[in-house]
Amino acid sequence: GIIKKIKDERVQYIKHASNQGLIATLNEGVELATGEYLIRMDADDVAHPVRFEKQIAFMDANLGIAISGTGFSVIGSDYTIKHPENAEECRIKLLQNTVLAHPSVIIRREAIIKNKLRFDDKALHAEDYKLWTDAAIADLKIANLPDILMKYRIHNGQISTLARKQQRQTAQQIKLAYAAYFFGRLLVGKSTLYLNLVDLCIKRFADLKSARRLVQQLKVENQEKKYFDKKVFNSFLDGLLIAAASNIYLNYADSNLSVLLQ
Repeated sequence: GIIKKIKDERVQYIKHASNQGLIATLNEGVELATGEYLIRMDADDVAHPVRFEKQIAFMDANLGIAISGTGFSVIGSDYTIKHPENAEECRIKLLQNTVLAHPSVIIRREAIIKNKLRFDDKALHAEDYKLWTDAAIADLKIANLPDILMKYRIHNGQISTLARKQQRQTAQQIKLAYAAYFFGRLLVGKSTLYLNLVDLCIKRFADLKSARRLVQQLKVENQEKKYFDKKVFNSFLDGLLIAAASNIYLNYADSNLSVLLQ
């Protein structure tokens, strides 16, 4: 292949006799790498020509950031996605979902080696999300560049399509564990309510009332323990409640409209 033609001793071509699986291969890359940064991407995606240049410059200028990513576009469409840029927003947004496009990340290798962080083989199909929450718990900062530096390819053969159900289940376990690290006492007996809130799946007025009570408890606990920036955290929770109320109103309006049209 092309990589065999590169005459540079820094470039290593690693070939296995059999497929080791993504997680094992990623961790092998962490162990084999000797440079300051680990830079990730998939074979079917496309990196912008200045991706490495911009990301390395960002990390060099922001020594407190351990992991960062970029915005990306979807090949064959005008669709683009950008994750939160600010490190505190990323820590908080992890309560809801991943905050990095995995194929776009750059990682300060020393930071994850020192904290003994690796991709978790128990987090199958959501190993990246698990690593980001582990990093956040270890007080490593995560951020994003706003630049669109990756082109992401969507196809029927990728894991997010083939194993969507398992990926969702694993992601829910990760987000619940991450929230429980900070607010475990408040989530006892309320894990389903919490997941429905952050997954924007509140559908009943009674559940919205319960979610409001939980949100108030989370705000009070955070104010006392100072886990997250109060203003950013409260704004995040208020946004979840607004989304829940909007969903309920729209569902209610749609159901009543259906009755009227019968």
